[in-house]
Amino acid sequence: MSSLPVEAPKFSPFLLFLPQTPSQKNLILVPSPLAITTSSYRTLYRSVHASPEFFMMGFGPSWPPKNWSDKETEAWMRRCDVDKSWGPRGMGDFAIGLLPGKIENSGREGGASGLRILKEGEWESFMEARGGEGPFLEGLEYVGYAGIRDATTTSLVSVGRPETFPGYLEMIELRYGIAPEYWGRGLARTAAEGVMEWVSLSGGLDAARFSDQGRGKKPGKA
Repeated sequence: MSSLPVEAPKFSPFLLFLPQTPSQKNLILVPSPLAITTSSYRTLYRSVHASPEFFMMGFGPSWPPKNWSDKETEAWMRRCDVDKSWGPRGMGDFAIGLLPGKIENSGREGGASGLRILKEGEWESFMEARGGEGPFLEGLEYVGYAGIRDATTTSLVSVGRPETFPGYLEMIELRYGIAPEYWGRGLARTAAEGVMEWVSLSGGLDAARFSDQGRGKKPGKA
């Protein structure tokens, strides 16, 4: 079984593209270290975490809605995702955006689902053709988030005794959240499956756990 190093390599920008049905816009997944710099995504993230409907679906009464400022939203995302997940593990949340236009010629094909991965040399040419990284990411229509992370440093940090937990490869958490106005379109499932495919292709986790053969249940309700 392959595993991630204790300290992940320095983050290098990349994007994931996921095809939808012909009647729907394709999806773009933006890693949190990039998305956190985008005010339009922070606004979306803040709004869903202030929504009673979203919180009742996702968390129940034990964790009530949050009325965060933009500064508080950025601090939460940085502390709980960028620093705890992407920094040490090289994985975490992705912002989910609706991608205008086609994706056939963007990035390298990554898997059977049509997942395409844009990174390295292609990154610069892609962004240059679209007016730069900042304007492109700021102009996306964000609808939610999906991610995969080490639950020993997030969801389980205050539960039980951490020293008794199995290694983090046995404690992986798949999560997602979609703004209520976008529910019922299959976005959570598409994004979650794309994240699972990406992590299996990256070699960071046991690929069998996230491949078509290894999925015992279909993710997502939203």
